[in-house]
Amino acid sequence: MKLRQRWVGLALAVGVCGVVLAATQAETTLKPLVGLASLSADLSRPDALIESDSLSALPAAVIQSPLLKDLLTEDFAFYYQDLDTRLDVLGAIKRLAFEHDLRLSDRLLDAVFDEPAEVAFWRGEGGRLRHWMLSGTRNGIAKSLEVLARVAADDKQLSRVAELGGAAAVPVYALKLNTRTTVLFASRGDRLVVLSHPALLLDAEGAPIAERATAVLAALSEASEPRAGHFAGEPRQGAHRLSVAFDVLGQGYGQFIPGVKSVRFEHADKAWRAALQFSGDVASQPPALKSLPWRALPEGAAFCAGLPVGPAELAALTPGVAVKPYLTGAAAVCWYEAQGWQAPLFALGLTADAKPETLAPVLSGLFEQWIGAREFEQEAGRFPVRQTVLPDGARVWRREVSARYGELTVPAERRSAFSADRYFDVGLAQSGDVLLFSPSGPLLDKALDTLAKRYPSIADRLNADPATDSSVFLLDPPRLARFLETATRDIGEEPGASLLPRYAAMASHPALAATLSGKAGQDGWHTVNWTPLK
Repeated sequence: MKLRQRWVGLALAVGVCGVVLAATQAETTLKPLVGLASLSADLSRPDALIESDSLSALPAAVIQSPLLKDLLTEDFAFYYQDLDTRLDVLGAIKRLAFEHDLRLSDRLLDAVFDEPAEVAFWRGEGGRLRHWMLSGTRNGIAKSLEVLARVAADDKQLSRVAELGGAAAVPVYALKLNTRTTVLFASRGDRLVVLSHPALLLDAEGAPIAERATAVLAALSEASEPRAGHFAGEPRQGAHRLSVAFDVLGQGYGQFIPGVKSVRFEHADKAWRAALQFSGDVASQPPALKSLPWRALPEGAAFCAGLPVGPAELAALTPGVAVKPYLTGAAAVCWYEAQGWQAPLFALGLTADAKPETLAPVLSGLFEQWIGAREFEQEAGRFPVRQTVLPDGARVWRREVSARYGELTVPAERRSAFSADRYFDVGLAQSGDVLLFSPSGPLLDKALDTLAKRYPSIADRLNADPATDSSVFLLDPPRLARFLETATRDIGEEPGASLLPRYAAMASHPALAATLSGKAGQDGWHTVNWTPLK
């Protein structure tokens, strides 16, 4: 239902566009919206962007991907036909037409969806993409919309709330669909902009926020370019392009791989192509990409990412601690079914300067400072750090950390010492030229066995030539299906009939690796190629 509600926003926006826009709107009394709560959003830098020749064709194009076709149901492809909120939009339009004696086509929404458009998204509370701005053309329905210009003067749901610009001011209209949803829209010529929430444009007094008004006016320009310049590289080649900031997809782990800026998917010639955008000093493919530490990560992961970390960004993550000279900038992380979302395994490549006796005091200090939870029965407030040196010279630091969703169960005889019934035995280790970290102690042990060649590694499954290609993402659908089912149950949700078939369908696909070849394109974009794993 949540997926449907998200896309309904687009249907809603577009339907609203059909409610009142024309180059020559009638004069109506301004009715400002006051008391709006503020929203944090930079309209010039969205967190995600859809660029499409036809929004109505986008869902069908998405399911042309074999994997997505199995994951998504036909409801996704035909969402705009039978959604409850779409019926609310149609109901509002029909009410306006009836009460004001207007002639409107029942296919008004379809006409709007067939126009080229851009939809920019911003995160709201909880980090989810909640707010959006649609901008596009209304060539096919302009005449139909002009008859609605006089409606705003005396309608309870529709009102003119603001003006943008100077002498040739652009009216901004609001349509209240229900007690929870009010959208704004404005037009100039054949350009149209719709905002999912009034606070994306207006302040608490109902006045346009200057920089946001500038962004809306730019989107209404006849020579409008894609609003998100930080996403755009070369011009769009296909019918659809989806761009997402990596921090959105990182689910809180994006800070560990700050060199990756964005992910892009473009649909052309009936196929989807992917690309990654690097930022800062890793924008042009660095040597680190050729030396990702896949050999340290145990085989059997559901999915992995291996990407560069820029020196400057690394220094920002460890202020006051001189670790930059010891790290190559090559970082990899994997998630495993048994450990779930809470306990991934990280591996970082080390330079020749990272001698154990040199780096040990630094690592020990970092681990002592940052790893731990409040343990009420411990004199120092946390459990002590246990440091060991293995026979092969590897150095390991461990600390028990109470956690509600911890991997391990606290033994009955030790329950009084912990602040929860479960805990993690968090571990950090230096083994040769690799630094390992995981909240899961057992997983860290397996990684040490992998480096000692007592267990197979991710590297053993790669087909890419390390001299020319860099494998940066690995996906094992059968394991990922089990991982997602376990993760869903762990958060108290029963997958049921809707999700279990999707997980089962995913499991039938082969394991793949995303590889980068050659140099970066414009603005640091690298084309991604998919190759099967051994």
